[in-house]
Amino acid sequence: MDLVALTVGELGFPEGATYAKICERARVRGLELCTPEVGPRLRLQYLDQPMDEWIIIAMEPIAGSDGGLNVFSVDCYDDGLWLRTGYGNPDRLWYANHRFVFVRPRGSANIIEEKHIIDCDADPFIPDGWTVVEHKKAGKLEWHLKKVALYLSERQKNCGRIQGHALRQEIEGQPVMNACVLDFLLAHKELIPDEWEANNVLFWGTIYRDPNGYLYVRGLAWCGGRWDWGCCCPDDDFRASLPAAVSASV
Repeated sequence: MDLVALTVGELGFPEGATYAKICERARVRGLELCTPEVGPRLRLQYLDQPMDEWIIIAMEPIAGSDGGLNVFSVDCYDDGLWLRTGYGNPDRLWYANHRFVFVRPRGSANIIEEKHIIDCDADPFIPDGWTVVEHKKAGKLEWHLKKVALYLSERQKNCGRIQGHALRQEIEGQPVMNACVLDFLLAHKELIPDEWEANNVLFWGTIYRDPNGYLYVRGLAWCGGRWDWGCCCPDDDFRASLPAAVSASV
């Protein structure tokens, strides 16, 4: 059998959905629920699971001794690789970026992930009246969280700060991501990790100039309970809450 991993957003629920609706939508798309043994088997085979990844096995819930309903999840955290149980209530709400494993009939027992290719050579979104001063093209990027790192200058750490122009010079040699990645993520908000909500993640690969002549770098901002883009001027100081998105070495 083939196993396919999809986020709730990829199933068509950008605002999240209950477990019952997730399973129903998967069936409509021709997918099937896993049998319970898929969880332990996948845990034994998936030894190169990326750090901080948590995927849920879509299956018929199993009642525990306390009467609670459980499904398996396959996790990787600082304390190791885990097979856990819980969260099987059909009315439980899952967010758009939560990932589930389903069965796609026929084939091998590998996980097939939906690929998201970003054209980093394309022209970025340009706000009205702005111009692009610098746009570092980077070819095609297959989006995956393990391919992204958040860069902080040493001067940003430990409650420090660094002036934006100095930071721009410091990261000149870093593989900074451009605004094409930002624009892609704004169109696919289900792929943005929850842990980024505490930051304004900046995409220094594209520098803009506004109608008043000021330079700006755009970033992802969690505001009012939703994702949008914001911007920062290099004339200002940059603290730890303003990391730069860079390509990670994997």
